Amino acid sequence: MAAGVESVASTGSQLAPPIMGAAAFIMAELVDMPYAEIATGAIIPAVLFYGAVFLTIHFVAVRLQLTPVPESELPSWKQALNLFYLAPVIAAFAGLIYG
Repeated sequence: MAAGVESVASTGSQLAPPIMGAAAFIMAELVDMPYAEIATGAIIPAVLFYGAVFLTIHFVAVRLQLTPVPESELPSWKQALNLFYLAPVIAAFAGLIYG
């Protein structure tokens, strides 16, 4: 189920401002409208799309009787923000910034 949720959410990013993929820029060029106006017009469909995705995931989780992870099994913030996990992210940003 996680892969399906991720793929649907990623597909929705093509509909949601400000990203909207290349289609929004092509549409802005073809209909001679500013990109901001096209992005504004896409807000309501994007909210409806993600609302439907949220409700679908919620009702499937209820039907499958999925429960949240118990607090005792969750890592602490100190464990979650361990340098071991942050080092690759910091290295990637440093590589992007400093070339």
